[in-house]
Amino acid sequence: MKTTRILGWALSLGLMTSCGHFLNGKMEEGNGIHRASLESGCFQNDWPMVLLGAGMKAPGELSDFSLARVDGTVKFILNHRETKTSTLIFSGGPVHSTNGATEAALMDEKFQLQIKGLKLKIQTLEERESLNTKQNAALVGKLLDSKGIKRKVILMTGIFHARRAQENFREQGFDVCTAVIAGKEELRAYKD
Repeated sequence: MKTTRILGWALSLGLMTSCGHFLNGKMEEGNGIHRASLESGCFQNDWPMVLLGAGMKAPGELSDFSLARVDGTVKFILNHRETKTSTLIFSGGPVHSTNGATEAALMDEKFQLQIKGLKLKIQTLEERESLNTKQNAALVGKLLDSKGIKRKVILMTGIFHARRAQENFREQGFDVCTAVIAGKEELRAYKD
């Protein structure tokens, strides 16, 4: 019963756009990215993408959710070259204080390994202090302000995190478009 309710809610969530509407569409097989995402128009702007982490298993080791979000972001970029985004911000701090490696640095490292040899013109930035979604929003805002970049972003996150992340970023004065990535992986993890 619990699985059915969670799964039903997750599948009805769909993809949120900058207007807060939900787009109904089929999840593209194999990569967990909503095809409806490009219909909203918000991906046609040069808004930076913000990849939100999902924790670490152990010091220096990303969680399966974080790994799936990096994979989903790479697939999104490769499958949707019509997006004009030229900046990708990794957001996540030092989850385990015993190791200096931040979640943002580890996600950036994995991303760089995956795109090595590809001709992608994407500048990456790291926000390395946040420990939760509210801090992601506040500290990404400070980072963008310091670079003179407007607070308009495309959030790259998982299906169970999308709504809260969008709300937290809006509370910090952002215009937000949300790409739900890694949905299938997160749905499988929450089944049990």
